[in-house]
Amino acid sequence: SSMRTHLSTCYGLLFNTLPLTSPLSRLTMARSNTSKPKVDKMQQLLHADPSGGWDKCWEKGMTPWDLGQPTPILVHLHQTGTLPKGRALIPGCGSGHDVVAIASPERFVVGLDVSENAIKQATKVAVLIIKKCGEFCFPRGRFLLLASHSIV
Repeated sequence: SSMRTHLSTCYGLLFNTLPLTSPLSRLTMARSNTSKPKVDKMQQLLHADPSGGWDKCWEKGMTPWDLGQPTPILVHLHQTGTLPKGRALIPGCGSGHDVVAIASPERFVVGLDVSENAIKQATKVAVLIIKKCGEFCFPRGRFLLLASHSIV
């Protein structure tokens, strides 16, 4: 049985069983003086273009929230069996690392993102089948888990 995940935006993406591309380590995204200019630039892009700002952030590499790997706490909870089985939703899934990391034969994971460029980044993590969706595509039923994080 394969892991099932689903990423949606205006573009819907479906994952099959996928390996991670890098080893897991504990990365932290501290708000230091060195990351502040990047966060400030990201916020300028978002304020200048509320509808397309997220896409521009991904296009310009202004993604200080993206660890380049799954969120360590989600990986830990998944590995210890603490996350509920069933359906999980990850809004603002970005490059898809968290979606892939917690997918399992017992957990169907849906990731949502408004940025087409973020979804393109997700293709570097996994082979995807792209499906054009309406505003959002949700499988029928309830979600038993909602996972999200932000530094802004």
